[in-house]
Amino acid sequence: MLTSRSPWKVLVVAYHLARRTLPAHSCKFSRHDFTLAQLFACLVVREFFGLSFRRAEALLADSPAWLAEIGLRHAPDHNTLWRALDALLARRRCQRMLDLLAELFAKARLLTLRHKPLAVDSTCFEQRHRSAHYDRRCRRNGAGLPAAQSSMRPKEMMLRVLVHNITLLCDQFPEG
Repeated sequence: MLTSRSPWKVLVVAYHLARRTLPAHSCKFSRHDFTLAQLFACLVVREFFGLSFRRAEALLADSPAWLAEIGLRHAPDHNTLWRALDALLARRRCQRMLDLLAELFAKARLLTLRHKPLAVDSTCFEQRHRSAHYDRRCRRNGAGLPAAQSSMRPKEMMLRVLVHNITLLCDQFPEG
């Protein structure tokens, strides 16, 4: 299955999906500089490119057309993006976003589960960073294989899952 290679398209689709599932603001007493959908779209671009929060801020500041597309006049600060990650990826909000994505995948006929069950690894553990030599040495010395180490926080893993699904779904939306 092909994924979208256009960061602009990923940004726009993420923004429109977030507008359908997230409230405008996390608190009625907040400054209301950015909506949650705008911040989510910025975080999706950050994850799409694999950038740090500061580099994501710089990329967005250098892309005024992208910001205008989602209704922003200026890029959010890196601290704002960092705080938004925790606020946006609360369990209930992610569940609504995943439900909407599953519904859109079903409508686009990209999700066919007639013969195969759907399984998602949510442990956040990665085995691929260990070499085969290291695994052989551990088995030969009788120590057994050590437990896999988590490379990211669960909320970051949830954002990665959402970004991956959004990039798969991007080509189903018309331009503009």
